[in-house]
Amino acid sequence: MWAWRMIAVTQLAGGALAQSPYPDVLYYKFDEGSGTQTANVAVPSAGSALATVNGHTLVPTGGQFQGALASNGTSLAHVDTGWQTQLSGEFTISFWLDLTSVATTNPFMYVLGDSSASSFRAFTNGAAGTGNIVLRSTLWSTGLVLPGGALQTGPHHLAWVYRSSTAELRGFVDGALVASAPVTVATHSGTSTFRVGAYSTASPMLSGARMDEFRLYSTALTDSEIAATWNASLSNNPGGVVYCTAGTTTNGCVPSISGSGTPSASAASGYTIDVAALEGQKQGLVFYGINNTGFAPLAWGPSSSFLCVKPPTQRTLAQSTGGTPGQCDGALALDWNAFRATNPGALGQPFAAGQKVYAQAWFRDPPSPKTTMLSDALEFTVAP
Repeated sequence: MWAWRMIAVTQLAGGALAQSPYPDVLYYKFDEGSGTQTANVAVPSAGSALATVNGHTLVPTGGQFQGALASNGTSLAHVDTGWQTQLSGEFTISFWLDLTSVATTNPFMYVLGDSSASSFRAFTNGAAGTGNIVLRSTLWSTGLVLPGGALQTGPHHLAWVYRSSTAELRGFVDGALVASAPVTVATHSGTSTFRVGAYSTASPMLSGARMDEFRLYSTALTDSEIAATWNASLSNNPGGVVYCTAGTTTNGCVPSISGSGTPSASAASGYTIDVAALEGQKQGLVFYGINNTGFAPLAWGPSSSFLCVKPPTQRTLAQSTGGTPGQCDGALALDWNAFRATNPGALGQPFAAGQKVYAQAWFRDPPSPKTTMLSDALEFTVAP
């Protein structure tokens, strides 16, 4: 009776927008600029919504896009994802790495891994060869080397794609396929948490190194998807994750919810929730909740709608749908950032980066069995 559908948008370097795959396990943009936590904006995500940054530094500029994770050479520095490694099927790991400011020539450093997960790790130089980077484990003893992935002449975007269906690792530098190798079909399962910017207690990223756009998918991206997203900042907006089904109104209207912009814990505007195809000239509003854990949609009385947001919920101000009576040209719009900024006592305040929010629209439809109806629902993740 209800279904999920995902809308992801790619902000290309040139400014164009296009649909793209979106990380579903880990995604760190490192755009906080300071502090000791970075938001995991993957959807639905795994591990901690706010990963702890130990030793490394969050800087506001110098990344592939805006901020970056920068190393100052602190021993045992790492990002604790809070995710117990479980790579039991296909996956894609990608990130941007800049070694141009590292003083050591051909620096050896670990950039990710979990020693408890069959020593799953990636490191530069050393056994990988000069100017190279490798992903390997005890189950994949040779792993896959990306030639030129650790050169100090400029930053590079790096990606490994594991295809269990063909027992193959594929490697990319700056969106181009540079290597592939057969591997044993394997599961990398850990008892500790996966680390970014380090591996176990061994040689984390060296002083001067910077990382950005760390992404981990539970799927194997295609070559064309890698090429389309390596030089792009990904967003699950507009749209976020649209889920549940809308009710069908008296006049056959099927409302559709969407989001545009960036939901923010600090911005005073810039994230609009739109609800289209509503009954014209009716009263309605957008409401939201902050925890849908374990919640299954509930029938909205004898109507065709479902309540898809777990109580308690926060109502926003009522508004007219506009449009024409008896037609499906009504609409609602809410700048959620503005509502948050002007309602400090609202549910969920104060919001923090990584917080998930679930929104839905309610509106009047007097001839319907319950006299009111509900739209489909929208899940989004709050950014800094």
